Amino acid sequence: ALTGLYTRRSFYEHAEQQLKVAQRESKNIAMLVADLDGFKGINDTFGHHAGDLALKYVSQVIKETVRSSDIAGRVGGDEFIFCLPNASRDEAMRLGARLVENVNSSSFVYDNNQIKLSLSVGMCSSEKEHNKQIDVFIKEADQALYRAKKAGKNQLAE
Repeated sequence: ALTGLYTRRSFYEHAEQQLKVAQRESKNIAMLVADLDGFKGINDTFGHHAGDLALKYVSQVIKETVRSSDIAGRVGGDEFIFCLPNASRDEAMRLGARLVENVNSSSFVYDNNQIKLSLSVGMCSSEKEHNKQIDVFIKEADQALYRAKKAGKNQLAE
């Protein structure tokens, strides 16, 4: 309800359905996992209300960035996940880069403080292997997210 994005459960249901279609029809599919950089600092510095507003703000940027066919969900405090049906590796990389750029180039004001946001994103696509289970796709995208974080945050990794 806070973000207007799919919850973990509904995301998995929709993404699983899209994965089965992609596998059956030998189409590409990609997964992105994203995490707000420094989210704990927003909560600690400005309070949880500011953190909630940050999540709402980023969710709006997400909705404006993804394609209408994409499935976007919030699966944890500041963690987001995306299923990109019919997306090649290159298309998924471009979308992930746009998410990073669009969040990084924006900010919101809370209690007369301009709060800058950034996002790290990990990507996995089916181009190398079409028969992965959804948990494997998500695990690989999550591992890529940790590489993005380790490399300095505010970026996309594969």
